[in-house]
Amino acid sequence: MAVRTSFRPSALPKNDAASYISQWLTHQRGQLKQNPNHRVGIDVGMESVRGIHPSEVLTRLHGDEASHSLSGMGQLDLNGVIGVFNSEEEKPIGGAGGLGIIEETIGWTAARHGARDGYGLVCIAPLHIIRRRQSFDGNRQVTEQYTVSPERDPDYLPLGEVSSVTLHRKEVPVQTWLYTGFRNGGDGLLSLRLSVPGVTDRLYPPFYTQENFDQMQVLGQGGFRLCQKLGLTGVEKPLASLVIGHDGHTALFKFNLFLYFLEKYGSKEAALKATRMLCAATIHAPQNGTVPRTTGDMVLAHYPKAHEELYGYFGAQQFERTNALYVEMRLSEKIGTVSPIHTMVTEAEEKAARRAFSSQAKPLLPEEINCSDLTEFPDTLDVESWLGMGTALTLDHFAPDWRQEPASLGQRSMIDSLCCNLDFRRELVSAYDVQESHLFGLLNGRLDRRFGVTIPENAIVFASLRRATAYKINLISAVLNQHETYRAISRELGRPIFWLFGGLAHQDDTQSIDALQNLLSQMEKINEGGESFTTDFLSGYSYDRARFIFPGMAKRGCWVGNTNPFDNRSQGTEAFGPSYLKATMNGVHVMGTFDGGAGCLRRYPTVLNFGPVAFAGNTSFHNDMWNNEAIVRLSRYLLANGFIGAFEKVAARLHEDLLRFESGNGSHAPGLGARIESMGRAIAGYNGRVLMNKYFEQAGK
Repeated sequence: MAVRTSFRPSALPKNDAASYISQWLTHQRGQLKQNPNHRVGIDVGMESVRGIHPSEVLTRLHGDEASHSLSGMGQLDLNGVIGVFNSEEEKPIGGAGGLGIIEETIGWTAARHGARDGYGLVCIAPLHIIRRRQSFDGNRQVTEQYTVSPERDPDYLPLGEVSSVTLHRKEVPVQTWLYTGFRNGGDGLLSLRLSVPGVTDRLYPPFYTQENFDQMQVLGQGGFRLCQKLGLTGVEKPLASLVIGHDGHTALFKFNLFLYFLEKYGSKEAALKATRMLCAATIHAPQNGTVPRTTGDMVLAHYPKAHEELYGYFGAQQFERTNALYVEMRLSEKIGTVSPIHTMVTEAEEKAARRAFSSQAKPLLPEEINCSDLTEFPDTLDVESWLGMGTALTLDHFAPDWRQEPASLGQRSMIDSLCCNLDFRRELVSAYDVQESHLFGLLNGRLDRRFGVTIPENAIVFASLRRATAYKINLISAVLNQHETYRAISRELGRPIFWLFGGLAHQDDTQSIDALQNLLSQMEKINEGGESFTTDFLSGYSYDRARFIFPGMAKRGCWVGNTNPFDNRSQGTEAFGPSYLKATMNGVHVMGTFDGGAGCLRRYPTVLNFGPVAFAGNTSFHNDMWNNEAIVRLSRYLLANGFIGAFEKVAARLHEDLLRFESGNGSHAPGLGARIESMGRAIAGYNGRVLMNKYFEQAGK
């Protein structure tokens, strides 16, 4: 059965964007001729982030010279920083969560390292122009939505309407923009954003709606047709040999590639084989949390019945409610989770679901795909976007090749050399001082905190800032129920403890807004108990603010993953990684369960784990949890008690270090060597080159 899908767009317009794109494509073709091992890939994502780093803020406000010394960094105008934050909020939004961080990592890695590592990458994402601003009426979140324009941002160059998409059986033009925000990274990346006014405007509508599916269609079919136009894929001699997709949001790009091969070969089996050879899929959410839920009616809004039948074939059940993540996986040669814990939990729930051990277990993979088929496309970070600017400068002085060869920081000889170098330790402590002065200068009077409580200068700081969904907030509330225990720990140490929260609830998610209101009311009551333990909530938490928060916590901070140690299961796998990695590479302590992101970093000296062991002997308590109530009860007990124990241990470690920092002997702080080792190993093991090399190893040859 063949259904005609040919698309013949007009020529590229004559403008600056078209000239840039043509030159980039010509360069890639030249590279392929010179080097048969050179590769070109396509990354398709619902988010595409390019945030501003504190060092860029510094340069914008004080010139390039200020970034060359810690003293220059120390002169940063914090009122000016707020002005930069405000100006950045007038630009199109690129992302809202961890997936946006991965897309940033992919983009920057290709820009900085692609040419040297032998590949070029085209990143395609929707253009979102509706932004949200968080405020509060009492403890009730109020969300203001406002519209921005790419025309006022010099990083966006219009290409024009060179592609189209079928929306509700009508051909609609797709506006394409060239995004040049990565241009100072190199020539390995071409970044394109797609817009259909009224369809792509807001980021992440509810994942089960037609609106969300329409955005997937713009990204999928519109993006595929644009790639045809550029000669990347879906043509006789394609330039690209790899298509990367994420979490089902990008399934329709691969589906349109499948339809192209179906028309070409006239065989479903041949088309499937050809598609899978080109495609890789990353599963960021094995529990299928926010992956798009689709129905046949959604497909029929854009495709003829014959296509709906094909989509049903690739979905969970023909003609029934389908899961776009299944489509993504079935159309991909290589499927990767983002961490070993995701693979472990996926396998455990798969076994439990198939053997009917538990009504709560979910089948997470299509029937013909086994856990043994999964590889790992690890969560990583663009280190230069998230490492503190003072820390990065210190590394420049003592390990000058680290930016080009980040893996060198993980070598034992390098770690030992840095740990034993007293000059390095002194300068690193000075860098921590500068970054901390920035953070607390912003938190005290410049950034909006809901309660504005005084943060004691000698406090130990815990932090949990995430997107505010109901289950994450409820987990935090459960942890805060132990506030009297935290007060007792504070009194024993003779040092106050402060906990910072933050996160935006979706304006359409009443359940999450209610949960956030309850959390804030709980925090308000806790703050009435005295200064030994206080909490506050940072309004308007964003990527730009986070880039100051993580480096600023290096001396006195601990990042707590959003897990519920007082429940039957920790849900530690909700996200492995970007937050844990941002903390670890910046010298911030981390505490979390063995069965979550902290478990993946369990051998790092600044990471403290609690709860049932999940990795010992390559086994997981999840396998028993689903069919053994006794283990569930034991798990709950170990999580609850383990959390308190880990909290006390982290607080004690930070207290001992702070005694040295406060006395001027920070270079001799007992935990400084642990910070150095964790930083080096995290940078070496989780930089973007690790991920991109894995993609091209597994596919795209």
